[in-house]
Amino acid sequence: MRKTVLFLLAAICAVGFVSCTKSDNRPSQQISFVTVHQRAVAGDYYFETDTRKTIYPSDKSQVASYEATEGQRALIAFGLLDEPVDRYDYNAILYGIVDIYTSEVRIVGSQEELEELPDASLLQVDNLQFGGDWLTLGVIYTFADNKKHNFHLIVNEVEPQSTDSAYLDVELRHDKGDDTENAYYQNYISFNIHAIKPLLEGKKGINLRFKDDSGQDAYLKIDRDFE
Repeated sequence: MRKTVLFLLAAICAVGFVSCTKSDNRPSQQISFVTVHQRAVAGDYYFETDTRKTIYPSDKSQVASYEATEGQRALIAFGLLDEPVDRYDYNAILYGIVDIYTSEVRIVGSQEELEELPDASLLQVDNLQFGGDWLTLGVIYTFADNKKHNFHLIVNEVEPQSTDSAYLDVELRHDKGDDTENAYYQNYISFNIHAIKPLLEGKKGINLRFKDDSGQDAYLKIDRDFE
């Protein structure tokens, strides 16, 4: 988990979002996966962590060009400020922000719907965080044009499995469109799990199925970090 997250933080530095050398007169940097929320004030926004804490970035000077989308998932680099902001848990300076792939879990109940979902291979899948309303994963695959790639997290009621009664079986489907393989890419994807919360009651977590690089079924058990 640590190596994957730091890889993305390095990407934030590389594209010039933030200076990654510590300055004595600035708060220490932290990183967190968050959900972006727009405020009533035009162009303004705040963040919600997966533990339902709110962060208001009162200093956005280093990411002035960022445009917020309601419900978007992101990885942020920030520092906490001492001065409180009314109605928010934390006040922060925002050093950098990268939006990540955002979608929702689906329950698939028909053969037609299932057949419409491609199931391309993935070289690696890592659990980054599973708590609150979100499951966030790191995935590695080959690509030439990343814009053609999409992901679907589903509960397959057409061909149900029962590998372990303590876990809910779900599938990660990779749709690469007509992309050709060219280079390795590491992406970060996040799914809202609201639709399957009733199915998770009494479960330790999920048992995630995906296709590995040989085209075979691979499984990853993921315990919930917190609720």
